[in-house]
Amino acid sequence: ALGVQAGTLEALDLKPQNILIEGAESTLPHPYVTDFGLVKDLDSKGLTETGTALGTPRYMSPELVQGRSGLVDARADVYALGATMYEVFGGGPVYGDISDVDLLFRIMKEDPHPLSRAAPSVPEDLALIVQTCMAREPGRRYPSAQALAEDLDRYLQAQPIWARRPTLGYRLRRGLARHRNLAALGGLALLALPALGTWSFASLSRSRRQAQLAADFGQRAQAMETQLRLAFMAPPHPIQPQIDAVSLEMTRLEEDMRKSGPIAVGPGNWALGEGHMALGQTDRAMSCLDKAWAAGFQTPASAFTRGRILLQEFVDGSEGLYLIQDEKRRQDELARLETRFKRPALDMLHRARALPGAGALLAANISFLEGREDDALRECEAALLAEPWRFEACIIQIKIWVGREQKAISLGNAGLAAEARMRMEQAFDRAHTIAPSHPILWMLHGTGWLDRSKGKTAFIVLQPAEELHHAISDYDHALALSPLWVSAFNNRSEAQCRLAAISQMKGEDPGAWIQRAIEDADSSLRINSDQPRAHVALARALALKADAMVDSGQEAGAELDRCVSSLAKAKPFVLSSGAVEDAESFDVQEVMSFGMKGQNDMHHGRDGRPSFRNAIASVQRLLLRDPHAMRTIGINSNLGMQLADAEDRLGGDPSPMLQSAQAGFEQILKTAPNNVQVLSDCAEVHRIRASHLVKLKQDPGPELDQAEKLIAQGLKLAPQFHELYQAEGRTALVAARWKRVNGRSETKSLALARTSMRRAKALNPRLAELDEDLRELKAFESHS
Repeated sequence: ALGVQAGTLEALDLKPQNILIEGAESTLPHPYVTDFGLVKDLDSKGLTETGTALGTPRYMSPELVQGRSGLVDARADVYALGATMYEVFGGGPVYGDISDVDLLFRIMKEDPHPLSRAAPSVPEDLALIVQTCMAREPGRRYPSAQALAEDLDRYLQAQPIWARRPTLGYRLRRGLARHRNLAALGGLALLALPALGTWSFASLSRSRRQAQLAADFGQRAQAMETQLRLAFMAPPHPIQPQIDAVSLEMTRLEEDMRKSGPIAVGPGNWALGEGHMALGQTDRAMSCLDKAWAAGFQTPASAFTRGRILLQEFVDGSEGLYLIQDEKRRQDELARLETRFKRPALDMLHRARALPGAGALLAANISFLEGREDDALRECEAALLAEPWRFEACIIQIKIWVGREQKAISLGNAGLAAEARMRMEQAFDRAHTIAPSHPILWMLHGTGWLDRSKGKTAFIVLQPAEELHHAISDYDHALALSPLWVSAFNNRSEAQCRLAAISQMKGEDPGAWIQRAIEDADSSLRINSDQPRAHVALARALALKADAMVDSGQEAGAELDRCVSSLAKAKPFVLSSGAVEDAESFDVQEVMSFGMKGQNDMHHGRDGRPSFRNAIASVQRLLLRDPHAMRTIGINSNLGMQLADAEDRLGGDPSPMLQSAQAGFEQILKTAPNNVQVLSDCAEVHRIRASHLVKLKQDPGPELDQAEKLIAQGLKLAPQFHELYQAEGRTALVAARWKRVNGRSETKSLALARTSMRRAKALNPRLAELDEDLRELKAFESHS
């Protein structure tokens, strides 16, 4: 067997079971390698189908376990031969009888117990040969099986073996004897050294020290990444112990970096950045990698990681561009994102081409960034064919199909959306087969459901919440794998907020969903208090709680103050992130908080007009940025309607605000004529104007007619929407007031007002405004 020439990784899967010995007593035994399993396994569909697509774990070399394909050569087969000899001569397997996952960790981190200790009867030189075969660093092993065979032959011939390391004195004497001229030249150099000055020696020493640190930190970074990869690839199980172990190693690495001084800033921060990237902490990863890059540590590996993070920043930032209705501003935002993220990402990814083993996965990232999605999908397939354990390729595919589904939904193409969703599910299933314990896969799957739910806005009160429940289930899976995965808390909080909003609009109690959303945001902030998205998630949940309290007549000042405080903490980070959707959502949340403060004040006998005016001033700034944004126009109109209602109740003039609000609502109805919320709000505008006309003793008839027409249209679409009945009751009460002013019978109008308000109260018994409306109706009736 020792005469076998070790080839490449694709050639052999060396282990005792694959070596058969043929021979009789009269002939020398002859070995045969019987299973070239890696050739077969590398053509399989995935790692978990065979369990050995990388080789049999017990005989895998450290570089093979770590996935450092650039280092894998014939010396990996030498390691496998050494492990085989260890098992034959030692009477048992290397590292003992342990699970594959534990075994792989020990291969990466520990040298095997010397064979001389495991089997003292084995001759010292033979044990040393085996130890040389199994050195963790490839450079310390025999370069080939042929070299190993020759050293074994020397052992059998009782000659000195190559594996026995000579003493330093012996090596110096032999070297000087062979190179007398070089030795003399070296002596002259030694005499001239003081004249050269100490700076050159210090520079050389510094370079060597930095190279040593880079090698050490690089190995530690690789070990951390591999430890997590193996945890992700193991059957579904809580991976927090492995995450904690990596986090502890990163703490040690930081301490070692500090002790080593400025020379360690580059390699140390690079290693920390790789660790944060493996943990899904991209913000922290980029901060460390930027420090390493600035310190001159600009390796292909660092460039690849920086490029992937910048790519994700560009993708995240681009997702919200559809919110911008103004074409010029949309193009300006795209140009800004390209300058800030896309071009630097491309530069980094092209620099990474020198990275051994990057291959198709690197090409897929470049194609994805450049918008060549079909090329990226093909390159992902090539990456998975070459390395079936590369779940990162599946992640790119998932992102592409999620994006295509969202685009199809926005265009109203249900067929394309369904096709994209099916392909996304296939990519997810494939990724989950490779890495069943990776939280990020469940995160991506859940976000697909969450994004899908955002497309259902026209009839939100009628939509089932299936998508949101699916999303929450996926985030539950992610947190079961890692209970400290902050993005799962943030996203689950958002999904629960959306369910709370739907419940509230249906007149149901949203309290349970709101409380869960607050708890998730708080949990996320306890893990990492520097997350802008967690602060925004908390503000969103607190705003919903305040809104529910305002609806039920409770004082919500404390919740609103805490909401504004959370937004203030997040604002600098959100506005500097470059993500359009994040910035738009943040601005809207800030505006809505001011508006709710106005509502809260009005419900508790305070003048809410200053808060409404602050909210309108803020939303006007948004309209200057994008005057055609339907969402912003709707918010502006709603706030204008609320301010107009406050003016009418407090004796002011609501007319200017009503005109602006009506124009905005009508603009929205041109593109979404069946939006029941806007139909109800627009009816309220006409009702408030009619109320003001009654106070001026002017005919409100046309305004009342228009309000009734909009209400009837809305009730045909949503006969269970309480706000339409509330608007109908209020409109009927205004009609009764006008009839009384003119000496006509208001009985019919009062009956309609009473019936509609009671119907609204039955649909939403928690709405305190309806109690106020009913008291106002009763007071009017009592003065008849």
